Amino acid sequence: MKIYLLHSFTVIGALLCVCSAADDPKANIEVTLVDEALAPLRGLEVVAVFPQSGKEWATYKFVKQSGQTNAEGMVRLSARTLLKPTIGAEPPNYYASGREVKLNVAEGGRNEDEWLPSPMRERLLLKRIIKPVPMYAVAKWPVVLPGKDAPFGFDLEKRDWVSPDGAGVKADLVFTLEKKEDNVLGNSATLRISFSNPNDGLIPLYELSGAESELKLPRIAPVEGYEAERKFTTDWSATRLPAAPIRTAAGYLYRVRTVLDEKGQMKNSWYGKIDGEFGWDVSNFPTAQVTFTYYLNPDSTPNLEFDRKRNLFAELPDEHLVKVP
Repeated sequence: MKIYLLHSFTVIGALLCVCSAADDPKANIEVTLVDEALAPLRGLEVVAVFPQSGKEWATYKFVKQSGQTNAEGMVRLSARTLLKPTIGAEPPNYYASGREVKLNVAEGGRNEDEWLPSPMRERLLLKRIIKPVPMYAVAKWPVVLPGKDAPFGFDLEKRDWVSPDGAGVKADLVFTLEKKEDNVLGNSATLRISFSNPNDGLIPLYELSGAESELKLPRIAPVEGYEAERKFTTDWSATRLPAAPIRTAAGYLYRVRTVLDEKGQMKNSWYGKIDGEFGWDVSNFPTAQVTFTYYLNPDSTPNLEFDRKRNLFAELPDEHLVKVP
């Protein structure tokens, strides 16, 4: 997956002109590669892609520069560019890592010939491929709650509500919707996500270390820190869109199907992760539609490193295929 070849075509309007690549300012970038212990990685290739002005108005061409990191894990790459460059690396035995380099388009962000600062110092964190395992993984899976003002269990393995509302067996996640409609005060709704077993729960993640990596979420789930419930509240009317959660999570780690021994100690659990926040829509459904991307590891270990070649969900539609580990 060539992350570093992806580029958002965000135009810097103040710089859009009828010009050639020779008129674009030069971007000098120093890229340092580090591992998860923040140790420098030497002798690895780094690629930078620079969008340059084309011959016609509002057209672009892409120039690729590459080089190997030195003993300090650093390489210098330079080229003229009109838009944000992208940098990336995908060496053997590591997950691809890459992102855009921000350009300072404010006053003082460039001189006649260079983007400032020069050089721009950037760091990419590379995560090693260690032990990918088969998982149940699905992207942006939409589920419509069967009703409101009552709990409904959802089976992550079956991708369905538990009986009698679906073919599910285990209530891994429990969704409860309280929805109020009031023509005078407006409408409101509260969505609760809870669990069936003691010691089940989720951990919201707000800041990610090495989010530029394909493996952006932690590879190992922790033993402690799980919350038994997550609650979202919103209000809306015909002229007001539903409000977003107070603090949006970048993702979650979760634990389900926990079994305790006779002493109350954990005997067995399944672990998983959720990429991004839960999406929920209450204004266009009689109840609510919840959409989320999740991974579930059934081997009872806290390993969250997904093997993309061994998805336990067979024959998923293209729009629901998970493409990152």
